[in-house]
Amino acid sequence: MTKKIFLVCLLFCGCLHRGSTEYTSEDNIVSSTLAVPVDISDQVKEEKIESEFHFPILLYHHIGNPPDGVGEDTKTWYVSSENFEKALQLLNNQDYHPLVFEELLDYIKRGVLPQKSFVITFDDGAEDFYKIAFPLLQKYNMKSVMYLQSHVHSKNWLTDDQILELNASGLVEFGSHTKYHAYLTRISDEEAKKEIVESKEKIEKLLGKEVYSIAYPFGLYNENIEKMAQDAGYKVGLTLVSGSDQNMEKLLEMKRIVITNRTDLEKLFIK
Repeated sequence: MTKKIFLVCLLFCGCLHRGSTEYTSEDNIVSSTLAVPVDISDQVKEEKIESEFHFPILLYHHIGNPPDGVGEDTKTWYVSSENFEKALQLLNNQDYHPLVFEELLDYIKRGVLPQKSFVITFDDGAEDFYKIAFPLLQKYNMKSVMYLQSHVHSKNWLTDDQILELNASGLVEFGSHTKYHAYLTRISDEEAKKEIVESKEKIEKLLGKEVYSIAYPFGLYNENIEKMAQDAGYKVGLTLVSGSDQNMEKLLEMKRIVITNRTDLEKLFIK
């Protein structure tokens, strides 16, 4: 039986998006290599990737029950562990193939994409990812990408030790959600550049590998912010524009699907 060998390397990220989308028209960094071969089932078929392609990117924030006393708006960002596991079961049963962005970029270079591939993302870097979501991802062998507020360190957020453990698992890639979840289009260019560049540098220094992607906080970005991200070395930028139809020429403004407890994943993934 012929086995296809693909190569994998992972990072991770986080942050919380609560606003509307706005868009008109250091040391010790190891140059990342896809060094770990992974055997992929023969059932995973590749197809030629076109300039416009279907590629769902799911967006979660918190997994678990919301704290007592929080408002209804905040509760929206919590998905129960039961519903999260149901989603993973559905994706697994439907033979969907989870990727991280380093893998996606490698496939794009080769001009192909596995059929039924997708990405699971988490914004903000909440500790419930480590305590609740990650054990379920391990159970179903599902990869994901976590977007970190790189300079936020307080109770209920991932610690450096937890981040390093998640990174070592091979199931989590990390990306930037800026330093402090900044309103990038509403601050000065100098401040925005620091948020974009310094967050990437800090995560890379911690992990010793390249950070490929950024999730724009609150979904706020424009051509200027996109150019800053490109100049900083990001290859992928994630928005809050809803959808799964992506454009090869617009990888710095990829669409995502926000997942809540009310999302009907069967409508999205069962054809």
